[in-house]
Amino acid sequence: LRAAIIGEAVKRLSKYTGNKTLGDIHMGDWGLQIGLIIAEMQERGMDRMPTLEELSEIYPAASARSKEDEAYKEKAMDITYKLQHGDEEYLRIWRHIMDISVADLKANYDKLNVSFEIWKGESDADPYIAPMVERMKKEGYAYSSQGALVVDVSEESDAKEIPPCMILKSDGAALYTTTDLATLVQREEDYKPDSVIYVVDKRQDMHFLQVFRAAKKCGIVPEETRLEFLGFGTMNGKDGKP
Repeated sequence: LRAAIIGEAVKRLSKYTGNKTLGDIHMGDWGLQIGLIIAEMQERGMDRMPTLEELSEIYPAASARSKEDEAYKEKAMDITYKLQHGDEEYLRIWRHIMDISVADLKANYDKLNVSFEIWKGESDADPYIAPMVERMKKEGYAYSSQGALVVDVSEESDAKEIPPCMILKSDGAALYTTTDLATLVQREEDYKPDSVIYVVDKRQDMHFLQVFRAAKKCGIVPEETRLEFLGFGTMNGKDGKP
């Protein structure tokens, strides 16, 4: 909830100073987390749709197991790939998960007096990925490196090494960088924003540095567009982990 609360404060300040400002929830609804949920449902032999309460238990369990069981994680990744490529059964489960999750999110945000003008997620950016990738390749920005498709984003002034921005994995699967760049394509088409502010966990610093540089280099957004990462810290447990 920290991202939502901090983002709401930033949005209100921006509006107060005279800017036309839109809040976009940008749900992570199209990545590995969905694959993990479906994988765990299969492991448990669930032949019905999960309730919201079950989802709140299933995902943490699946996420924890994926960190220790490589075969389990591979299964979830395969499910994610099939979901993103139109598997009807997985899409049916995904739609159910999204319906009950969004309803719950809206109810909770209403209690916090947090609002979003745009309720879109990674899945909404999916149609923009293929043409974006094709243009990156055609214009010479993206190239193959160890089977993956990447864009160089390092600069001479860098004090440390900045790895290339990976656009597609070696198996052709999209990543968070892919959907974040495709979302910028979508935002540019729909709104042509002067500024885009991302309110996200500070640990995503390198990710957004790569995304911002790739977006400017590949002409996804104009050079003058302000892309800003507003990172916040984590609350850690006794083990030192968030």
